[in-house]
Amino acid sequence: MDHELRERIRGFDDEHLVEQYARSRHEYTEEAAAFMKEELAARGIGEDRLEAALESPPTDTPRRTYSRDEFAALELTFSHVDLLLAQTVLREHQIPFFVDLPPASSILPLEDEMERRYTIFVLRERHDEAREALGEHFAPSGQAFARKDAGLKERLRSFSFHEAPVGEDELEDEVDVRFSAQEKHLIAGYVERLLAEVDEVEKRLDRVVFYFDNLDDLHQTLTAAEEEPLRRTDLLAVLEVLQIYCGEDDFPAQLDTVAEGILSFLAA
Repeated sequence: MDHELRERIRGFDDEHLVEQYARSRHEYTEEAAAFMKEELAARGIGEDRLEAALESPPTDTPRRTYSRDEFAALELTFSHVDLLLAQTVLREHQIPFFVDLPPASSILPLEDEMERRYTIFVLRERHDEAREALGEHFAPSGQAFARKDAGLKERLRSFSFHEAPVGEDELEDEVDVRFSAQEKHLIAGYVERLLAEVDEVEKRLDRVVFYFDNLDDLHQTLTAAEEEPLRRTDLLAVLEVLQIYCGEDDFPAQLDTVAEGILSFLAA
C-alpha cells in the first residue's frame, strides 16, 4: 500500500473528497480511486451524498479547455508506482496535466510492464510550479524521477495503525525484543504523559489513540522490577506513543533508534 498517497487523500476535506470521487474518479488510477472509496466509508459518507454532489453544480473551479500544444513534458519520467503519487501532488496543486501512457503489451511479462516509464505533460505556464511541487517528493535519478527516501520521522508519522502488518491472532504473541533500562525509562515517561493528556492529544490528532487501552499494561511491563516479555501489541503501543511525540524539539535521539528498530521488526 502507498501510505503517502493515503495520507494525502485523508487530507482532503469532505467536500473535495466527495467532489473528486463523484465526478473525477475516472481521471485517477484504480488504486487512488479505491483509496478515496475507503476514506468515504471511514467518514460515513454514503451514496446519497455522492448522488447529491452529481446533481448540484461543481464546487471546484470550472476547467478551461486546453489544446495539447499548451502542454510540455517534464524532462524525466516516472515509474508505475511513483506515478500514483505524482498525479495526486499535481491535482492537489490544481496544475493541469496529462500522462503519456506507454502502450500496453500482452507479450511482455508483468515485471517488465511494471518497469515501463511514464511521461507527464503539464501546462507550459505552470511548468516551474509543477517542478517545485514534485521536487518535495521526487529527485532526479538518471533519466527518471525517483521518490526521495523518507526520513525516519516521516516514516514514523506516516505509519497507519489501521494497516499495521499484524493479524489479530498475533497481537498477544511474545516477541524477542528487549529495551535497555534507559530506553524503558524514557518510553515509560512518555506513556505516563499520554495517559495524563490523552483527551487533549485526541482532540489535536482528530482521532482516537488506538492503543490507549494497552498503555497501563505497557507501563507496568516497562517499570517492572524483573524483566517481562513484550508482546506485539506492546510494540505497536510504543510505536504510537513515539509517533505522537516524535515531532517535539526535545524528543530523545535514543528513541529515534527505538522507533527505527520497531518499524524494521514489524516490516520483517
